[in-house]
Amino acid sequence: QRQMCIRDSISAPEKNEFSPNISTLRRIMTVLLYAKHADMAMLVKGTGIHYTRVPMHINWLEHCKLIESIIIEHDVYFELTEKGKSFGLMILSLFD
Repeated sequence: QRQMCIRDSISAPEKNEFSPNISTLRRIMTVLLYAKHADMAMLVKGTGIHYTRVPMHINWLEHCKLIESIIIEHDVYFELTEKGKSFGLMILSLFD
């Protein structure tokens, strides 16, 4: 399954491409902007989104280099990159 970043989304979508939901991205960005880092359970709980939908968005965000995975004491956490922080603030401003 091919993933598209924002810069790719201008072109016509191909079959089986994942297109993130803006509302889901807003929820994930809200959690990550206010927490230093978050694991999958924290993201699911903090966003109220079903646990099967969050990983698809996390993969997309990683693919676009908006977040990165870090390992802390054998657990995987996610944190925003500088590019991701700018993107997150922009997403949140759309909903003000």
